[in-house]
Amino acid sequence: MDRRNTAALLITALLSAAPLCQAQAQQGQGTTDTALADASGLPTNTSDLFDTEIPSEDIAARYHQDRMTIPVRIDGSGPYNFLVDTGSEATVISHQLAASLGIMKSGQARLIGTVAAKGVETVRVASLGVGREMIENLPAVLLDANHLGAAGILGIDTLREHRVIFDFVNDSVSIAKSKLGRDTGSYEIVVTARRKQDRMVISNARIDSIRVNLIIDTGSNYSIGNTALRNRLRQKATLGVAGLMDVTGAELSSQIVKVDSIQFDSLRLAKSFLLINDSPAFAELGLDRKPAVLLGMNHLRAFSRMSVDFTRRQVAFDLAE
Repeated sequence: MDRRNTAALLITALLSAAPLCQAQAQQGQGTTDTALADASGLPTNTSDLFDTEIPSEDIAARYHQDRMTIPVRIDGSGPYNFLVDTGSEATVISHQLAASLGIMKSGQARLIGTVAAKGVETVRVASLGVGREMIENLPAVLLDANHLGAAGILGIDTLREHRVIFDFVNDSVSIAKSKLGRDTGSYEIVVTARRKQDRMVISNARIDSIRVNLIIDTGSNYSIGNTALRNRLRQKATLGVAGLMDVTGAELSSQIVKVDSIQFDSLRLAKSFLLINDSPAFAELGLDRKPAVLLGMNHLRAFSRMSVDFTRRQVAFDLAE
C-alpha cells in the first residue's frame, strides 16, 4: 500500500452530531413494504477506550456512540476496542495506542473524512488479530483517540475478503472469511450491491420517490445526504441545524431534513431524519452530482441483524420484531 503516500484515503467515520431530533416509528402502507423504526439518538460520551479486560478470542462487540466495536489485538497486545467501519478505506490506529505500543511512524497520507480532508501520519502494524484471523504487515492511519471514539477503526483493507455480521439485538459483531459457494445463513432480505471503491452501494433505493445511492456506512452515527438529494427534496423544510465532527476533528454545520420514507428492495424505513451536507466523501466516490446518502447506524440499527459480504457484494437484513 505504498501508493498511500500520494493517494487519498476515504474514512467516513463520524464522531458526533448534536442536537438531533428523535424520529418516531410509523407503520408502512401496502402489502409489499415493511416499515421499520428509525433508531436515531444522541451519542454518549466516550470512555474506557483501551479496555483490556475482554478475552482475546471473544468477538462479542459493544456499542460505542451507537456504532459497534470489536476487540482487536495489535502486535500481540490487547485486545483494544476498534470500530467496524464499512465506509472506511483504511484501518486506523489512535496516536495514543501507537505510542503506548512503541509503533513508529512510517509515512504520510491524505485522508478524506466526512467533514474535511487533511494530511495524516501513517504507521505499519506488524500484526493485527481479530478472533482467529491474523493480518501481518498492515499499513494504518494515525488519528487522535478523542476524535475516533475508540482505540482504532477496522477498515475495508482488513474486511474486503470477509463477511461481517452485525447482530444489533445481541450487541455483537462477527467477522469470517467470505465463501463464494451458497450461503447457508438465512436472512429475510438479501440485496446485491455494487462496489464503489470497495464500498457497498445500494443503487436501486428511493427516498420520497427520488432514486438515490445508499452507501452502507457502519462507522457513522447518522445518515448523511448530499446537496444533490437536498435539491430534489426542495419542498421539504429544514427543521434545524446539527453540528458534525468527524474523525479528523473537523466540524461542520448540517441541515436536518425529515423524509417520509427510505426504500430499497421490499424494505421501507418510515418517517426519519437525514443530515445534509456536501461531505468530501461523496466527491471522492463520484457521487457528488447524484442523490446519495451515507446510511449510518441510526438507520441500520432499525434492523435486528445485518450481514455485509464484500466478496459476494451482498448486504442482507433481518427485520426487527
